[in-house]
Amino acid sequence: MTRESISKSSVVGSDETGCKINGGKGWMWVWQNHEVTFITANKSRGYKVVVENFKKGFINATLVSDCYASQLKTPAKHYQLCLAHLQRELIYIKQQTNNSWAEDILNIFYKAMKLKRESAENQYPLKEKSIFKEQLLLLLKNDVYDDQLDEIKTLRSRLIKRIDSVFTFLEYYEVPFDNNASERSIRNIKIKQKVSAGYRTEEGAQRYAMLRAIVDTLKKQGKSVVRMIAHWLSQNHLKVSWQ
Repeated sequence: MTRESISKSSVVGSDETGCKINGGKGWMWVWQNHEVTFITANKSRGYKVVVENFKKGFINATLVSDCYASQLKTPAKHYQLCLAHLQRELIYIKQQTNNSWAEDILNIFYKAMKLKRESAENQYPLKEKSIFKEQLLLLLKNDVYDDQLDEIKTLRSRLIKRIDSVFTFLEYYEVPFDNNASERSIRNIKIKQKVSAGYRTEEGAQRYAMLRAIVDTLKKQGKSVVRMIAHWLSQNHLKVSWQ
């Protein structure tokens, strides 16, 4: 039911984070929208995990994610790259070099995000999108700084290739400019990793993923997590002591 709801959504956020499963490397994957969250554990970080859970991808949705290949390989109507991730890369480049290239791109992003926050739904699509895109392309075509830092050339090439996925949020009101909602959905998993060092079994990891997804979904829908758990326990004739 949850996956069906996400599959029909017009905007889907996705992310993945590493964890320990049975002493080895594993991954927690999340797909979510504004109403529901789906999380699954897997020993793979490959595209096959996407196919296993969303075979057709999101052909009617905008997929919001970072630049990880498996995410961008997922079929979708549109894509929105997480500007928060790109900002972190640009800030690093800015700190490592003396040129203004990264700062100029950051300023374009800041202006675009500010415009997003200040615009009403009936103003979309925003005409400034093409202006920001042209300004960004002009900077990306400038290769004079490539020798200063490998990350500059890598980021330039990636953004040129994905230029149509940078400002999607200025075309559709419901599309965010970052993937923070997905990151919040799996943040607790990183906390658990630090506390307990991981999961002893694949089954245990999957159960935890399911519970986190349920909790996150209930919060999104404005429902009490404690009340819903108590209701489920009572329906299954299980007694709970609150002392």
